[in-house]
Amino acid sequence: MLAAFTLVWVALVVVDFWDFKRISESRKAQRLAVSALVASLDFADETRAVQVVQATETQYSLLRRESLPLPRDELLFQLARLDGSLVYASKGFSGAALSIADSERPSWTGNGQTYWMATLSTPQWRVTLLEPSLSDAEAMYLISRNLVQSMLIAFPLVLLPLWLAVRRGLRPLRELVTRVGERAPTDFSPLALDLRYAELRPLEAAFNDLLAQARNSIHSERGFVQDAAHELRTPLAVMAAQAHLLVSTTDPALQKVARAELERAIQRASHLVHQLLTLARLESQPPQNRQPLDLVEWSQAQLARAQPAALMRGIDLGMVSPETLVVRVDTQLLQSVLENLVNNAMAYVHEGGRVTLTLSEEGGDVVLLVADDGPGISLTERARLMQRFQRGREVQVSGSGLGLAIAAQAASQLGGSLQMVDGLDGKGIGFWVRWPLQPKPDLHQIC
Repeated sequence: MLAAFTLVWVALVVVDFWDFKRISESRKAQRLAVSALVASLDFADETRAVQVVQATETQYSLLRRESLPLPRDELLFQLARLDGSLVYASKGFSGAALSIADSERPSWTGNGQTYWMATLSTPQWRVTLLEPSLSDAEAMYLISRNLVQSMLIAFPLVLLPLWLAVRRGLRPLRELVTRVGERAPTDFSPLALDLRYAELRPLEAAFNDLLAQARNSIHSERGFVQDAAHELRTPLAVMAAQAHLLVSTTDPALQKVARAELERAIQRASHLVHQLLTLARLESQPPQNRQPLDLVEWSQAQLARAQPAALMRGIDLGMVSPETLVVRVDTQLLQSVLENLVNNAMAYVHEGGRVTLTLSEEGGDVVLLVADDGPGISLTERARLMQRFQRGREVQVSGSGLGLAIAAQAASQLGGSLQMVDGLDGKGIGFWVRWPLQPKPDLHQIC
């Protein structure tokens, strides 16, 4: 409020000062005063004329002293005949009667003072008024002083209603703060407030949306922990049983079988923990390191690593792509997408089957497709299998049920999406990933 009133005060001072300069340069006030005096001198009697001028001088000087709190020189009047002979001059006036040429000037300097000047003539008289001029600093002081008084009167009259309105308007916010402070830490139910003001209703809606997101996130995390514990329980139980068998039996054959089962259980638990950590990292961190990459060359290197496992099962692992395709991408995200999709396809395709990686550019987007000719996935199960810890109902291959969830999350972090399509030659299943060739700016890094 103080800042607003100060700004208004400064604006009014500037406007009034501009008006003061305009009026003083036009000598409007002096002309009006002289015109009023000249209108009273419609006679030729010299004595009466002097009396009228003296009475006017006394009246105007008194009004000026009362209106200006500054010590100033008095107004000066001069009465002369048209032939130039001086009839009357104020006490502070020195010199002869001002000439016609002098009266054409806006100011006159004498007695060590500059005066604003105005002159008018009648058929008998020529009347001249000289008013001591004000400097710009003096004018600014007088204008500011007068406006401060008005602003001090207006301030409490404006502040009181505004304070009442703000206090009444903030009452729902205080109620909101109280209701939030009284809630239990585990209470994420929607707020039930009667906010009468339309401006505050979006706040309640946004807060309820935030509570809903927190509620869903906590529910999801609880489910994630429960599912992870359930998935880890099986390999841990196997490890405990096989370790017990390994130390309690002396039969070399049983020890060999127990050792092999223990190694498989450890490998499964290690893989599951790795998958869980990967998924947690993808869900909590935005992409950080987008670098130029030849996607074709990089994908060939990734498939070369999987080639020995494909040869052991007679799987035809191939690739269809242009000669080069340069993209800016986070390689860790891309690794999560391609590794999980290729491993998933090779795990479920039959021996002697085909797995093909296709790379292309379409409409400014990068398209990656991993397809196989395996048993495929029914339309009713496709949406479900994109969720965490979900696997096909008749699947015989071991796994954690996290591969597709990780690939989908990584594809989302790339700025794209993962979809299921038909596989090769009308068989199997395909996983189609599409993301922009030129990624959008990272808002986190910009901020």
